[in-house]
Amino acid sequence: MPLVVDKEAMRLEILMAFQRCIERKPLTKVSLRDIAAEAGMSHAKLLNYFDSRDALVVSYVRYTKDFMTAKCKA
Repeated sequence: MPLVVDKEAMRLEILMAFQRCIERKPLTKVSLRDIAAEAGMSHAKLLNYFDSRDALVVSYVRYTKDFMTAKCKA
């Protein structure tokens, strides 16, 4: 039986890895390879979840906006 992966959970893990990366160095210096290493996966596997660095950054900005909106409402 093939392994079932929760794609949204994996995307969130990648976004959290990105967050840890930008805590250590400037956003412009963080590469997809840095993020993949932080998430404990290969660069190729990361590309299964985000087509490009720009797509990942946009997803992170959306996640952060949604997270902060929820926090403010609470």
